[in-house]
Amino acid sequence: MSEKRVVFVIEGDHDTRVKLRGILEAEGYSVSSAANGRDALEQLAKAGPPGLILLGWSLPVMTDQELLRQLRADTKLANVPVLKVSEIPKNGSGKFPDAKALVDSVRKSIIN
Repeated sequence: MSEKRVVFVIEGDHDTRVKLRGILEAEGYSVSSAANGRDALEQLAKAGPPGLILLGWSLPVMTDQELLRQLRADTKLANVPVLKVSEIPKNGSGKFPDAKALVDSVRKSIIN
């Protein structure tokens, strides 16, 4: 699979991380994820650059701003697009009401 079809989700909230993963995988993306910045940096160092990083606003262990600084300082990851996301509210069905908007944003953020 092309690295451009790989999305790396960094989100501290487990339920949100799982839901983001499910939405993206249903659209054909390969998804890796981490619950905090330190784990993300370790995984990215082993796996190489994804096509896009989805970054949550509030992370444990390392702030989102510190993680961004470290990503931009890494020559292998510096040019990976980063899309910041916040927790997406659920509607009564338990699904993200704006899943289509999320997928559209991912498509626009990944350079084909």
